[in-house]
Amino acid sequence: MIKRTYAQLGMVCLLLGAMPPFSTHLAAASSENNSTNAAQEKSEITVFSLGNNAFVDSANARILSANAAGKASAHALVDGKLLWQSNEISVPVYLQNDVLYAIGAVQSPGVGQLLMLDARSGAVKQRVNLRFPDKVFPNPVPGPARQFELFAKAQGSEVMLYWQYRSQALKAALEEGYEEDHELLELSGSFAINSGAEGEVLANPSDAELVLPFASELFGDERMPKQSGRQFQSVDSTVVSLSQAQADNTFGTRYQWRLLQRTNAEELGKLNLPVSSAPFAVIDATVFVQLPAMAFAKADGGGERIGHHIQAIRLSDQKPLFRIIVLAPRYQGPMPP
Repeated sequence: MIKRTYAQLGMVCLLLGAMPPFSTHLAAASSENNSTNAAQEKSEITVFSLGNNAFVDSANARILSANAAGKASAHALVDGKLLWQSNEISVPVYLQNDVLYAIGAVQSPGVGQLLMLDARSGAVKQRVNLRFPDKVFPNPVPGPARQFELFAKAQGSEVMLYWQYRSQALKAALEEGYEEDHELLELSGSFAINSGAEGEVLANPSDAELVLPFASELFGDERMPKQSGRQFQSVDSTVVSLSQAQADNTFGTRYQWRLLQRTNAEELGKLNLPVSSAPFAVIDATVFVQLPAMAFAKADGGGERIGHHIQAIRLSDQKPLFRIIVLAPRYQGPMPP
């Protein structure tokens, strides 16, 4: 049975260009994950993934993510202050103790790089080459016409990296140095990451079955009883959000999130957000949520655009505390002619 929890499963999902995403949503209810047991099981977990490329480490009071340029960075959990930033492409995929696993820059098709960063400083501890099929371009930074997904999960003494790749070359132009026909290409595989006898890190191709990412929406027996509408769980499975659409002058539609403790249905508070659901966690009466890029008109007639970001909101009065701009999971730049 697939265990659907961000606390155990890190994820990078790079949805590039206008291509449709892989179907990775799990709709079937599982008796393993009933609401009370799930909440109790996750209550002591202090590290979990907050959506794409981001990890919240409450024990060390930090948020680890990739910035808009794809460089790993760490921010203080209490105020969003930048603690460190990598000087190279390094998109986080997994956090284990003080080791941050990240995907580095790609130099050529078929060759990827796994970086082992010191989560306390961002220093690169080790580099491990990842060998993909020749037509795979495992670039961790979004670009047009290709999609690269990678999921990471601890399995005993190993860290398993599961990847999927989809690409369809642009008909009018191809990226420099990368050529293929116009047919849709879909490939997948996995690596087992472990330490060798001399302490070096090894990446061995694996035939392990693909592990799907965390599903936030609750169905069947997973749902909280006596609560209508769609229900979404926090990334540590301890809080449930019920969202209701409301008219809004700025966004057209906003959603009121009603947050309930999963074990006893105690109401924690309400939020007003521009989306009906998003990866979120509640830590010490503060909500941390990863939100998509948005643009809106201002009262003075101007406009404002906010990139893909993590927002911290104080639950008692809905006051935004800080915002961290992170790498967007979808390519948003101009398309080649």
